[in-house]
Amino acid sequence: MGRPRKMSEETSYEPEAATAVAEKPAEPIKAIAGLSTSSLEDNPVYRAWKRDSKMVRGVFRCHEPRGGTVVMSYKQYKWDPTRTYTFVDGQEYEIPLGLAKHLNTNCAYPVHQHILGPDGNPLVDRSGRKVSRMNFESLEFFHG
Repeated sequence: MGRPRKMSEETSYEPEAATAVAEKPAEPIKAIAGLSTSSLEDNPVYRAWKRDSKMVRGVFRCHEPRGGTVVMSYKQYKWDPTRTYTFVDGQEYEIPLGLAKHLNTNCAYPVHQHILGPDGNPLVDRSGRKVSRMNFESLEFFHG
């Protein structure tokens, strides 16, 4: 555990910095990673961030509750601002690719089947089947 901060060491919140992050997303990456522009393109985290930040168009589908509305906050990378999204089933949206991937892969729960084994004792069958709570159907085709 560290020592308590003195008044002069406290960090201050500047609202101008928050708006600068939203306007220039590449600047915080350089500052956080401490990389130059040339080495930034070689960084795999930066390349993933650029790919996941591209906007995609699609239709939101809510399966639980069917036809429902979902309000969620999303922030994938530490330099991204936290944004709150409201999705209505069947509506068309333009969202970042990373959020679309999250909706399609992480918003599901596994289904386990309890069956009896040959000796009569119960076994849990974890076959990998998942039930999707919501997904995002892309209206664009991706190559590569």
